[in-house]
Amino acid sequence: MSARPRVSLLIALAVLGLVVGVVRTGVHAQQSSAPPPRDGMRIGFVDIELVIENSRALRRGLDTMDEQLAERARVIDRREREFRRLRFELDNQERLITTEDRARRRAELADIQDDINRLRFEFEEEMRSKERLIEPVLEKVMNIVADVAERDGFDLVLRGEVVIYGVTSADMTSAVIAELDGREDSVVNLFRGGTRPQDGATSPALGTERPLRPRPTGDLLPLVP
Repeated sequence: MSARPRVSLLIALAVLGLVVGVVRTGVHAQQSSAPPPRDGMRIGFVDIELVIENSRALRRGLDTMDEQLAERARVIDRREREFRRLRFELDNQERLITTEDRARRRAELADIQDDINRLRFEFEEEMRSKERLIEPVLEKVMNIVADVAERDGFDLVLRGEVVIYGVTSADMTSAVIAELDGREDSVVNLFRGGTRPQDGATSPALGTERPLRPRPTGDLLPLVP
């Protein structure tokens, strides 16, 4: 069993994608940053894949998660290499050793196989626990999206993948990244199993310190793919 590259990133993309999508848009936006008139609904969009790729806070949290998973994978790799080496030696020496030695080596191989199975099970359990850790991170991301929308006067926020055309002033991606990185320590703490997003967090861009609260359903509308 080999280490899975960027396992936590795949988890993050999958879970975040359930709500806001992860496909890069390639939108050809106008360069004007002037906000639209307020006599109608103002719609914005967020490219969550870019948020994950470019947010310092999310990358740091994902790297922490990957380090923990990689260490478990390295332990499994070492035990599997040991098993293959001993099995190779037994296969080549089986006819030359005593019955007692053969039985002892086979028992040793069985013990190592049992250990590998246990380690694999624990790895899968750790993977599932990491998936659960992504949920409060998602909640925090969605709270920040709502914060930015509220601050900048957006009435509706779309996934980036559904946007065919949009002006620069409708792209909230950079603002969301700035807000996440302004709360870097609290975001990274969530990846480590720390307190959920209801804890207070300072937002330099918003200039206030207040608890991240659960959003009423009317604030953010999950979009079905």
